[in-house]
Amino acid sequence: ANYALGWPADTVNFKHPLDYVGFDGGGGVGSGPGMSVGTALALKGSGRTVLSILGDGDFLMNGQELATAVDLGLPIAVVLWNNGGYGEIRDSMERADVPPVAVDTSARDFLRIAEGFGCRAVRVCVVVENCLDTWAGDIGYEVSFDPVAPVVVGVFPIRPVTRS
Repeated sequence: ANYALGWPADTVNFKHPLDYVGFDGGGGVGSGPGMSVGTALALKGSGRTVLSILGDGDFLMNGQELATAVDLGLPIAVVLWNNGGYGEIRDSMERADVPPVAVDTSARDFLRIAEGFGCRAVRVCVVVENCLDTWAGDIGYEVSFDPVAPVVVGVFPIRPVTRS
């Protein structure tokens, strides 16, 4: 089966061919940062801003692409979902009834990595019932955006505390 790695394109009414890039994941985990920089470069001077939604595994493979965005003054808003590893690979293994192996990462502070590349970084913690399925509530955060440099918003899911 072919599982889309990107946001399901039928959930939003995209009006322009460049409104959404990457329906099939662009070739696999790790392609998101480079696709984001390339899209921002193509849109430079158009008044449009790239919003990139990346998993932490995607960022871990090629997050250094954001250094290029900083060097070129490209505005990119990155939402970095931290699910503790290579979630798409983990999910694919589980769907195939294969025990997940080597899908959890030891890297913990992606925002400091982003800051090291010159990005501004913001940490947001959200309560979720299940990291892969549903939000327990809305994210009510506003983040200011620099029109000439990337900002990375790290979303860190927190499982709710249950009391018996």
